[in-house]
Amino acid sequence: MASAAAAYPDLHDISPASAREHHAAARREAVRQRVRASLPPLPELRFEQAYLRSLLPALSPESKGDATASQAIVRGHGVDVQWGKVAWITVRDQVISPLLQGVFWGLFGIVGGAAQTSLRAALGWPAKAPAKA
Repeated sequence: MASAAAAYPDLHDISPASAREHHAAARREAVRQRVRASLPPLPELRFEQAYLRSLLPALSPESKGDATASQAIVRGHGVDVQWGKVAWITVRDQVISPLLQGVFWGLFGIVGGAAQTSLRAALGWPAKAPAKA
């Protein structure tokens, strides 16, 4: 009987402060649930997963029982690989894309630095102080 009393305390035994804490916690949890429901799921940002997903068009299931290559992989069945497409996707994702991103950010840094210097000169702002050795 003591365990039932501990599990279901009498309303008169609860202090007003603990009741307020309980209601505040319930409100916080309700707000969290509403926010989670309104947000879209986070995208997969790991490179390996994105790369493997981009390889799926180069795969086709061997058996007719599987509708897609991903279903065949999950079920442990074989897939046919189009190696030319795999090679192009690999070169595109691991060589060309990083190279173009590096070129873009490098040019952005050069142009941004030049624009910053020009703005400082045009607006009369003092140049950056040299670092003390």
